[in-house]
Amino acid sequence: MLPAKRSALAGLLGRAVPLTVLARQAFHGELAASAVERMRRFAALLLVVHVPLLLRDLMLDRAPASSAELRWQGLLFIMHVVITLAAVAALIALAARRSVRTRVHAAYLLIVVLLAWSAWLSGIDQLIGAGITIYVIMNLGAALFVTFERAWTTLAFAAGLATFVAGQLFYSPTHSLAFSQIVNGAGFAVACWLFARMLYASKASAFANRVTIAHQHDELEQSNRKLSATIDEVTRLNGELAEKNGLLEGERANTERLLRAVLPARIVERLRSGESPIADTHANVTVLLADLAGFTRLTSELSASEMVGMLDQLFSEFDRIAARYELEKIKTVGDGYLVVRGIARPSNADVVAAADAALAMQSAVERVSDSRGRPLSLRVGLTRGDIVAGVLGRERLLYDIWGDAVNLASRLETSAEPGQTLVSETVTALLSQSHVLGPTSERELKGKGRVAVRPLLGRRVPISN
Repeated sequence: MLPAKRSALAGLLGRAVPLTVLARQAFHGELAASAVERMRRFAALLLVVHVPLLLRDLMLDRAPASSAELRWQGLLFIMHVVITLAAVAALIALAARRSVRTRVHAAYLLIVVLLAWSAWLSGIDQLIGAGITIYVIMNLGAALFVTFERAWTTLAFAAGLATFVAGQLFYSPTHSLAFSQIVNGAGFAVACWLFARMLYASKASAFANRVTIAHQHDELEQSNRKLSATIDEVTRLNGELAEKNGLLEGERANTERLLRAVLPARIVERLRSGESPIADTHANVTVLLADLAGFTRLTSELSASEMVGMLDQLFSEFDRIAARYELEKIKTVGDGYLVVRGIARPSNADVVAAADAALAMQSAVERVSDSRGRPLSLRVGLTRGDIVAGVLGRERLLYDIWGDAVNLASRLETSAEPGQTLVSETVTALLSQSHVLGPTSERELKGKGRVAVRPLLGRRVPISN
């Protein structure tokens, strides 16, 4: 026999797809599970259909009929009883609580019973010919919907065909009719058996393809896991590198923050560019120097932590005030606080803003004094003039200002009464519209001689928010 013909015949008989032992067992298990589920539903359908038929048989009009009709009615009643009992028994055996083997055997026995039942019914039902139709339907259903292994399938169709032959020989009125029915039924049974084997081969091929795809999928998953592990390792290394870079960036940012805390931003940029030394002269800069009155005496009464805490609270308030009025903090020396405005771009508004800041600082000291129960007051000197600004040192950089305006602000602060802000005569004209100033007086200032000064009393025009 030619190889092509042998292959076609093998496919026809369901042998074309080679499967390993384990794969074949899994395939047959899948077929069995599918058969069990279909037969469970079909048994329920049979029960639903035959219960009304039994009731019809029991309530059938017993009008006079021929002996053949009575005989046919009795046999049909028996067949209805048999199939009803078989459906009930199958539903019980196919229940999910049963073992897998029990349910598989029950499904197989039910298909055998149905083939045999329809075959015998075709012999009984000689009057109207519906029995052969039921036999055809059962064989087609067995071929289409219930797939078993080759031996089981062959035995099921053989049992149905044997019952069909016996039924035809027993019930057919003539031998010629029986022979004709047997030939037709046998041909149809063999055709259904071949069709069942073809479906078996098709399902086996599909199963083999699924197994192959699953195997390839597993290999792909394994490769993906290896790739994922590699990616995770690379990610971990990148994370460690990023963490180290983050630490470096954090250190750099911290250094930047500290540098900007002690030096103005413009000076930091000039230092980065390598400029040295840095020294500039600035004209018309507003200078404000504040100092706590009597703080030296308080230091002898306070613990170190309380003293530092009080200064931190005060200077934090001063920092917020300086930021609000756009003053540039230069330094704190002990309990002294030095700020300026107008270094980059001086204007008359600098003096007004500094005066507002001085009033806000005085109020802040009063609040802290009340909250801590300590007698605190502030002396402030405010003036405007030329200064020199520059950076000192190499290891510990210090940005500072010098000049006549700085010295005058210091002398004004020293000459002021506790809780008082003194301004020089040079800025009073700039404050006359916005602030209330006290009368002019002359003070003997160290290194300056007699200088005209005026106390800052308050705001003339409310600050607009």
